[in-house]
Amino acid sequence: MDGIHVSARGLHHVTAIIGDVRRSSEFYGKVLGLKRVKKTVCYDDPGSYHLYYGNDAGSPGAVMSTLAWSCVTPGMVGVGEVVQTAFRVAPGSLEGWSEKLRSLDVACRMEVSSFGERMVCTFDPDGTAIALVPRGSVKIPRVWSLETPPPDDRRQRR
Repeated sequence: MDGIHVSARGLHHVTAIIGDVRRSSEFYGKVLGLKRVKKTVCYDDPGSYHLYYGNDAGSPGAVMSTLAWSCVTPGMVGVGEVVQTAFRVAPGSLEGWSEKLRSLDVACRMEVSSFGERMVCTFDPDGTAIALVPRGSVKIPRVWSLETPPPDDRRQRR
């Protein structure tokens, strides 16, 4: 089973609020196989840890950071909130990931994304939704700019 891969360009990391550092470290480190690549304190709250987990190369876009704020009320999904954080995994590895998660008593389910990708969905111990999606499983269609619309649109504009 191959590990987590970079899925975004230009995005350095996503941050999740956690309640317990050890429990979160077990999940991101042992369950997902990410390495702790940085440990610092939160600049806004120097009394709390800010931990970063990433792939073997420490690639931007593959980094999940956590802020240990045990006194914060759990968030609610809504406008402006991240609904799910997706990590790219090796093609053909979803069954292996599902088996690994279940063997570690981590609840998970197979789903299909809005883009038609099969994925394994789970939650970290603090309720952050996580998806594992095979890299390259869906071809991204060509994106047309406003300056160069698709050929069919050009005929309609004449």
